[in-house]
Amino acid sequence: MIFYLKLGPLLEQGLRLLRQWRHRARSRRQLLALDEQRLKDTGLSRAEALREGCKPFWQS
Repeated sequence: MIFYLKLGPLLEQGLRLLRQWRHRARSRRQLLALDEQRLKDTGLSRAEALREGCKPFWQS
């Protein structure tokens, strides 16, 4: 029981990190898929989208 109490917050933190990584990866794939008009609507250039979209998921 004591082991679980110590491990619980660590597991929660790990799951939170995995969700954040998954969100970043999905967002970056979507960013790379935007056409020129959508990029213009968001105020990003293709170069900026590529720079952000090509980052590894673990890098903020």
